[in-house]
Amino acid sequence: SDILKEEGADALRWFFYSCNHPWTSARFSRGAVREAQKEFLIKLWNVYSFFAIYANLDGFDPGRGHPARTDAGAVPGAGFRGGRPLPQRAEMDRWILSELYRTVKELRAKLDDYNIFDAAAALSAFAESLSNWYVQRSRDRYWRSWKSADRNAPEDRDKLDAYWTLYECLVATAQAMAPFVPFMAEAMWRNLAVKPFGGAVPESVHLCDFPAVDEGAVDEKLSDEMGLIREIVSLGRNVRSLQKLKVRLPLSKVIVVLADPSKTEVVKRHEEVLLDALNVKQVEFAVGAERFVNYALKPNFKAIGAKHRERVPAIKKALAEADVAKLRVELSRDGACTIQAGGQPLRLESDDVEVTLSAKDGYAAASGRQEVVVLDTHVTPELQEEGFARELVFRANGFRGELNLKYEQRVKLAVKGTAKLEGVARKFQTYICGETLATELRTGETPAGWQALEIEVEGEKGVLALQT
Repeated sequence: SDILKEEGADALRWFFYSCNHPWTSARFSRGAVREAQKEFLIKLWNVYSFFAIYANLDGFDPGRGHPARTDAGAVPGAGFRGGRPLPQRAEMDRWILSELYRTVKELRAKLDDYNIFDAAAALSAFAESLSNWYVQRSRDRYWRSWKSADRNAPEDRDKLDAYWTLYECLVATAQAMAPFVPFMAEAMWRNLAVKPFGGAVPESVHLCDFPAVDEGAVDEKLSDEMGLIREIVSLGRNVRSLQKLKVRLPLSKVIVVLADPSKTEVVKRHEEVLLDALNVKQVEFAVGAERFVNYALKPNFKAIGAKHRERVPAIKKALAEADVAKLRVELSRDGACTIQAGGQPLRLESDDVEVTLSAKDGYAAASGRQEVVVLDTHVTPELQEEGFARELVFRANGFRGELNLKYEQRVKLAVKGTAKLEGVARKFQTYICGETLATELRTGETPAGWQALEIEVEGEKGVLALQT
């Protein structure tokens, strides 16, 4: 009863759906419920809140002037799609709608098979894609001001596309998740559909049909391409984390080594995404990673022990003396390799061998299924200063949050502290003001009556002041 009061019925239901298959034992605890809640419910609610906040600020109303006001066949839940046709929208819009209907298709199949656990996993994966990829990569489109009164400038049409795309995703997700988390689904439906469309839509999400699959929106090729880009970004971010390189510190370049060089053009088309997501200045491509990393092959003792028990020492010795580059090519191409163990040839499957890599000085690297991602870790004074400025923006926006300022609230900023702190604030004044909605930035003073916050950035101490 305490969990129902504190975390809610939806969180408890979601835990049991998503924690494991029903035929295995579940380790139940409040912490586990909260973790499951964070991974899906809170993540999705934050996306919904983001949409609601900026849609209200921008005056985006899906029901205003739309045929749905008089035609009940063109409303959410009945083949509804507002905005421009998909071919006219940005690639990111087309990708997330493809992911949406691929997820709906998978959900239908899993639920028809009574596979609740995998259905919940599919919903959670879509929420991750929507939150941590689509919204993150599209935020500037929502933050951008309208360029024309009739909202018909190219930038305005792109902004409206972003709103319509996210709206369609949230409405369909509310319908799809209704059997799992009925209360949250109902809250989203009432605000997203009933409020703008009134009696033209069912008054409850639980009176709607399960969303239909829009086969025309599904683009498997685009989904595969974006999957590669997301994997490269994930590897790059993992490298940053392991090397303790802050995400706000820009780096000079990322080097991408693809197992299939024919995919280079795919990655090049998404270069701007990589630059932004990894906070690097340049994307380079290399045919081999040997200039940047050292490889080593180790036996997977658990695997080879069962197959070649008495030959394990010979296998270990052979792998230590083998031509690593040659065997890596064989493993990548054939899924197996042949070595000489104790004077006799022996075929090893890819599961029998562990390929490890270590970056050479000045680099950090990680490998995935299709690529090696290498970050150049040389940090110039210019890159350090830019990272410093990003840290100032982070602190200023955090201060805005502590003061509960409205998202559109304009402010004045002041920075007083060490020579480096004030120097960076002056040098990056335009950037800092643009990212914090500041109309001016003063240095060397903290005017009386302003809200003040003591800060320390990379060991440089000072005071950040703000006036509304």
